[in-house]
Amino acid sequence: MLIEDTTSIYAGETSIKKVYLGDEVVYQKEEPIPYTPLEYLESNGNQRINTGYSYTSNNATIKTKFIHYNDKNTSKAVFGAYNNDNGYMTVATLYNGYYFVSNKTPINSLRYTFNTEHELEIYVEGNSSKTGSYSIYENKSIIASGTGVGEITPYSLYLFTQNNAGSPETPGTHSRIYYLQMYDNLVLVRDFIPVLDTNNVPCMYDKVTKTFFYNIGTGTFLYG
Repeated sequence: MLIEDTTSIYAGETSIKKVYLGDEVVYQKEEPIPYTPLEYLESNGNQRINTGYSYTSNNATIKTKFIHYNDKNTSKAVFGAYNNDNGYMTVATLYNGYYFVSNKTPINSLRYTFNTEHELEIYVEGNSSKTGSYSIYENKSIIASGTGVGEITPYSLYLFTQNNAGSPETPGTHSRIYYLQMYDNLVLVRDFIPVLDTNNVPCMYDKVTKTFFYNIGTGTFLYG
């Protein structure tokens, strides 16, 4: 049973958001979406976003769809984080066509192509003895796996560049990101989608924290 109008059960002025009949939801008010969804955000190398999240475990998963263009700044990252201590990994940085998942060392036999959409799932489980493992899937098919992963870096992940020991590398990449999800110990902690906020400013919206994440660089994101 669904209730289309709460005036039949309540005549007060307080807004009703949800009504239960036992354990069954019989009415739920539709809340306005506080943004306009987009397909992607695109940085020319000067725009970037700090996800504001540092992994608390050594079990990291990233799911994303992106394009890295090779017209400029190819030797920069689409996203990532690392520090100069070789005991820490890079949280799956995509850099200059290479995949980095362990101690700043790329998977040399594997490169992604520029100017092409890639939809990836990256799973990393590190440890202090640098014997952890990783696996990378593209379009649900595994394309790489291995061992030798150290601890996960304590620095927060950046988008359209990488976090280099607490500071963004500048400039970043000319790249697009269609979405990006971060899991910490299998728990979804960031679920970014590109949007226009209520002032029509292009940014990322995190569906987990229900927060807008804005450009911390210069200029304005392109979008589509």
